[in-house]
Amino acid sequence: MWFATRPPLQDGKAPFPSLRRSAWDTAVSSGALRLIDYDVAAGLTDVYNMQQVATANVQRLAAGPLSSTTNYDPSTRVPSVRLLWLTLADIQSAESMLLDLYRQQLPTVGGAAGSGD
Repeated sequence: MWFATRPPLQDGKAPFPSLRRSAWDTAVSSGALRLIDYDVAAGLTDVYNMQQVATANVQRLAAGPLSSTTNYDPSTRVPSVRLLWLTLADIQSAESMLLDLYRQQLPTVGGAAGSGD
């Protein structure tokens, strides 16, 4: 059901890149964050937080409904399908919000990177 509801991935890749969190963590821990424009830092924070939500939703699916044998018991079909549906809805919603954030924030981040700020 999950694979049937998602659009196919081109070349086996996600439809969006995951920005590297390690670069952000280094900027925070080294004090370099104070050198980054506030709007850029705020945009990156929003993107990283939503990336964590999207990743957590997929992990929850893998560790929850798909890994529990009780979900494959015909007597629990209705609640199992509802649980899978809610989990998939969470994943799709987070991915949609993440794509919107990318579209909104990446021009700002790219502009700051290109300007040497």
